[in-house]
Amino acid sequence: MWSPETLDPAGPRYLAVADAIARDVESGRLAAGARLPPQRDLAARLGVDPTTVTRAYTEARRRGLIAGHVGRGTFVRGGADPGDAAGEGEQAEVVDLSLNYPPRATSALAAEAMAEALRALRRVDLLEELLQYQPHAGRVSHRAAGAAWVRRRGMEADAGRISVCSGGQHALGVLLATLLQPGDRVACEELTYPGFRGVAELLGVPLAPLPLDAEGIRPDAFADVCRSGGVSMLYCVPTAQNPTTATMSVARRREIAGIAREHGVRIVEDDIYGALLSDAPPALSSFAPELGYFVSSLSKALAPGLRIAYLLAPTERDAERLLATIRLTVWMAPPLTAEVAARWITGGAADRLLAANRAAARERQALAARLLAPYSPAAHPEAFHLWLPLPAPWDPTAFALQARLRGVVVSPASAFALRGAAVPSAVRLSLSAPATMAPLQRALEILAALLAGGPTEGVAVL
Repeated sequence: MWSPETLDPAGPRYLAVADAIARDVESGRLAAGARLPPQRDLAARLGVDPTTVTRAYTEARRRGLIAGHVGRGTFVRGGADPGDAAGEGEQAEVVDLSLNYPPRATSALAAEAMAEALRALRRVDLLEELLQYQPHAGRVSHRAAGAAWVRRRGMEADAGRISVCSGGQHALGVLLATLLQPGDRVACEELTYPGFRGVAELLGVPLAPLPLDAEGIRPDAFADVCRSGGVSMLYCVPTAQNPTTATMSVARRREIAGIAREHGVRIVEDDIYGALLSDAPPALSSFAPELGYFVSSLSKALAPGLRIAYLLAPTERDAERLLATIRLTVWMAPPLTAEVAARWITGGAADRLLAANRAAARERQALAARLLAPYSPAAHPEAFHLWLPLPAPWDPTAFALQARLRGVVVSPASAFALRGAAVPSAVRLSLSAPATMAPLQRALEILAALLAGGPTEGVAVL
């Protein structure tokens, strides 16, 4: 069975495996119709986690290199279909509902907006300027566009308090590295964005899990953690929370902000979905602006490939404290994409993309609500993900494995749980990854049938 001869040591391992597949297909080492190893076998051979190979195969499928056949395996595209030759039915692609990003259905609109911005940048003098080093917080015009973007969320913002970062993940890392002292704890949702948990672990920051209810963080739990001492920061996603989709009411935001003010706890608000929702409440940080560090990334609302986020600090002096960490991590956000983002915001393209993404989300959420109605998923009509409680006796990891055997990838609750936190019986479904509605409908129908049938004993693990 196939195994890569070499893997690029730089970058994520799953991309290195996908690149190796691409090289071997191009060179002929992997012929059309050749069968790839089962994921667990290849993972053992490479000494990596099976999820790494799952992501590699998903990426290779996205590039059109391979195709999955449920019950038969994964094959290189081209030539005779080995499944059909054996009379075993039609090809069934794996549908990945684990990745949360804007719908591929609107990517052509984003590409047109990018092309339009690049055509406007044909002035040689401006392009030459954008290829030079820029201030660590970004060009003044880029910071001004970021302030305009942030003001949409009910925040008072000016360019002097904005830092342009290389995506929301970078902004979160900058905040943890700059604002915390050794031993400081960060309170955060017990089910949280895995990227934040990873950055905290990388920096050795201890996290204090906070239980959730239908509106997100429970105020009593937050107050208890603050009274226990040692907590200097709150991190949360108060709007369309990841993964539960919970959104804090205005009253809850005031209460959480009041507790933070009482105990002098900084608020790091990850507003990754706030711009996307047309009915989103005002930002949590607007209720305690002297404590709030507000992060607004364009990855979910517009396009993840821009790698642009805006970080609003309470004061200009607070913003200046972040500059050294920005310099040490990326020196500056990419000026060319920061210029494109600024033009989108000021020229109307951002509004067109937001409208298209909201419409696509509404269509997909309506389909999911219809097909999964018996299981009462938690969702917002304009969000890209939903939270699906599992009926007894389902276990989320077992459900995710059995769904994967049927060609659907989902994210179990354990992927979001902090160490030591209770793991609910639920999974997150990201509805935006399938390029069209047809594979999404097929995936949701598979999941609905799996839920209706209950767990199957003795199913092999991938």
